[in-house]
Amino acid sequence: WLRGVGYGGNQFLCAGEDGFMARSEDGESWQTVRSGTTAHLNKVSWVNGSFWVLGDQGTVLTNNSEMDFLRVNVGVTNTLFTISANGNEVVIAGDSAVVL
Repeated sequence: WLRGVGYGGNQFLCAGEDGFMARSEDGESWQTVRSGTTAHLNKVSWVNGSFWVLGDQGTVLTNNSEMDFLRVNVGVTNTLFTISANGNEVVIAGDSAVVL
């Protein structure tokens, strides 16, 4: 099942169960993206020029310019659902957790 989709950098990124991710430039043709996790992924957002993907077990991923996704250690193992940011700070929240 898919759980989230975001748009930024002229492309879409969707994420879902078991670490599934795919990207598309037109919304019709999709390519699988390696997430490096088997955790369920719940949220995709375009934040400060890159995608951020949140999921179960405290999973936070962000991409580099080649669309390789790297894990960000935020120090929690809670299920994460939402993200917001300004130019300098990122706030991530989920099940009994808020991380700045």
